[in-house]
Amino acid sequence: MKLTKQRAFAVRKVINKHRLIMDRVKELNKKGYELKLCSLMKGRTPVGKIHEYKHSCRLQVGSPKGYIKYGWVVMFDSLPYEKIKELNDLYFYGETV
Repeated sequence: MKLTKQRAFAVRKVINKHRLIMDRVKELNKKGYELKLCSLMKGRTPVGKIHEYKHSCRLQVGSPKGYIKYGWVVMFDSLPYEKIKELNDLYFYGETV
């Protein structure tokens, strides 16, 4: 699944709407997103941030209680670094793109 502004906005809207992580996971599963519990190489990071990896990019939804290096993420196809940075800046810093 390709990552677009609309999909990133939809996932972040679910994150903002639901306080509990399992509610977020259930809602995103209903909407058809692929969720996985996986290791985050960089450790603790803000929820809603998109991480770039070699073969995929992942938007962090939350982490189970007590874990710092593992988190629930939504999986997307890989994107160039510039596009991911643009989407993160738009969400975290409110910059117009």
